[in-house]
Amino acid sequence: MPSFCAASSKLAFSTVIKSVFRAEVALERRFPGSLYHQNNSFPRHQLQTKRHFSHIPTLRFPESHFQPSQPELSSASNASSAQRPRSDRPKSPKTSLDKPPITKKKKPEGWQIQKGALKKKFKEGWNPTKKLSPDAIEGIRQLHGASPDKFTTPVLAEQFKVSPEAIRRILKSKWRASEPEMEDRRKRWQKRHDRIWSQMAELGLRPKTKRTNPLSDSNILYDKDRTE
Repeated sequence: MPSFCAASSKLAFSTVIKSVFRAEVALERRFPGSLYHQNNSFPRHQLQTKRHFSHIPTLRFPESHFQPSQPELSSASNASSAQRPRSDRPKSPKTSLDKPPITKKKKPEGWQIQKGALKKKFKEGWNPTKKLSPDAIEGIRQLHGASPDKFTTPVLAEQFKVSPEAIRRILKSKWRASEPEMEDRRKRWQKRHDRIWSQMAELGLRPKTKRTNPLSDSNILYDKDRTE
C-alpha cells in the first residue's frame, strides 16, 4: 500500500500563486533597474505602429495578350463574304442522323407474283371470253346475213360485248346443230338462266319468281335434308 506524503497535500493553487508572487517581489528588490522593467515602462501606443497604404499597385497587361492573334477582317472582306454564293461555302459533312433509314424490301408473296404476271400478260385487264347462247349465235348470223354493211363485225362485237375475233369465228363457221341438239341446248341454257336469276334474287338484285324459286340454294338444301 503506498505511503501518504504530508508535504504534497499542502500544495494547492493558492499556495503556488503566493510563492510565485513572493519570488517576483524579491527579484524586483534585488534588481530595481533591470531590462524587464525598462521594456514595461514604454507606453503601449508607441509600440503599435500604424501602416497606411495609400495605393495598391495593379498589373496591367496589353489588350493583345487577351485577344487571339488573328488578323482583323476589313469591311471589304465582310461585304465580299456576305455576297459570296452559298455554293462556295463549305458544306458540313452529313452525319448518321441526316441519312434516311434503310428499309429492307420484303419478299413478295405468291399471290403478288401471280398478280404481277397477269398484269404483264393482260395489259387491258382480265377479260375472259363471254359465252353466247345458241339463240344469240343464231341471231348474229341472221343479222349479218340480212344486212352485212350495217351489222359489221365491229358493230356486232360491241352490241354483244364480245371480241371481234369471236364474231368472225361465228360468221365463218359452217357447222349447224340438229333439231334435237338445238332443243337440248335450249333447255340447258334455260336452266342456267333460272339458276343465275335465283342467285341474284337472293342478293336482292332481281325479284323472286315462281319458276326460279325451286332453284334457290335454301330450297335445294332443305330438299336434300328431307330426302336423306
